Amino acid sequence: MNGGDLKFHIYNMGNSGFDEQRAIFYAAEICCGLEDLHRERIVYRDLKPENILLDDRGHIRISDLGLAVQIPEGETIRGRVGTVGYMAPEVIQNESYTFSPDWWGLGCLIFEMIQGQSPFRKRKERVKREEVDRRVREDQEEYSDKFSEDAKDICRQLLAKDPKERLGCRGCGGTEVKQHPIFRNINFKRLEANMLDPPFIPDVREMNTQSQHTRHIEAQSVCRKCHCQKEMSLSWRPVAVV
Repeated sequence: MNGGDLKFHIYNMGNSGFDEQRAIFYAAEICCGLEDLHRERIVYRDLKPENILLDDRGHIRISDLGLAVQIPEGETIRGRVGTVGYMAPEVIQNESYTFSPDWWGLGCLIFEMIQGQSPFRKRKERVKREEVDRRVREDQEEYSDKFSEDAKDICRQLLAKDPKERLGCRGCGGTEVKQHPIFRNINFKRLEANMLDPPFIPDVREMNTQSQHTRHIEAQSVCRKCHCQKEMSLSWRPVAVV
């Protein structure tokens, strides 16, 4: 993927964060990708900006399925896996779950794309893992004036501490997420058919060797801290190609 990852674009292309229109387009494509995975009974479990890549046209690709796992029909799983600051409360507390951590992860991504920092940890903040986990379990995220009312609402619903109350976990999965008013201008049938133009087309010349090297080093640093296996060898296309 020549367009870089979302982390690079959020933090290294001018002011941190995106305008809401761009963030919601990416969120819609990620939602489609998650829906495809969940249809195959696969929970991804590691949504974060560095795992979302842009192709030459500006469409997103979900990469790195190293922590993904297939859940047998009618069963749940446990496992405290993921990246600090992006793991859902039920994951941190080692509770049983199916696909709820992915919808939490989408909430974290939408928040970070708009705000320019993750909901429970400031950019480059030095804080112990235990404190970040406590914030995830107990603290409510705070919203700046960068958020519209619809953006606040979808983030609050996706970041519900109780997975039973979380958007996407109330019985209809991705369908209920797509029905949120923030996506009112997204034609999902056309999106899934690869017929909608992205709001931003990467300048591949800006994705130079230094930026690639920087992202690689940062990703390795994160992985050592959370003891996760991270190999950027797999990717998931969230939209169909026609």
